[in-house]
Amino acid sequence: MKLEFRPLLLPTTATYESIDDVPSEVLRPFAIYDAINGRDHGIHTVDRVHHLLDEFDSQQAFTVHRREDDEFTLDAVANLHAVPERDLAWLEGLAVRPEARGLGIGGFALDKLVTVAAQANLKTIQLQSVPSAVYFYQNHGFEIIDGHENKIHPRMSRTLN
Repeated sequence: MKLEFRPLLLPTTATYESIDDVPSEVLRPFAIYDAINGRDHGIHTVDRVHHLLDEFDSQQAFTVHRREDDEFTLDAVANLHAVPERDLAWLEGLAVRPEARGLGIGGFALDKLVTVAAQANLKTIQLQSVPSAVYFYQNHGFEIIDGHENKIHPRMSRTLN
């Protein structure tokens, strides 16, 4: 198994007349992210696609692909938002397909995101975790920073070297 970390290059300046005009490579990452997180943001209208593209224009989006036997599978999507005036990167989301969990894909993606943030000379990465991911992030050097361990969606931070 080989993992590849790729920037997600979305056509943020594109304008589409109808949802049928939107290429599948634009819709697929949003649909996967929603499906992984058990959400449906209704990527059914061209206005919604334009809104998502505008939103992603201010972030860096990445994907992780798993290669086995010359086939690639999109297994993870991540969004990182740099906040240079505060010397931090905000991890907007990291989602791994359920059937790909336990293969090291989330840790691989997180290590790559840390590298991206460090190369941008940012000092910390922060995020707000879902309950099921708190221990994952703690095992990757993040600490709860919002003061109480029992909060449902704690803010977490990791200092970069």
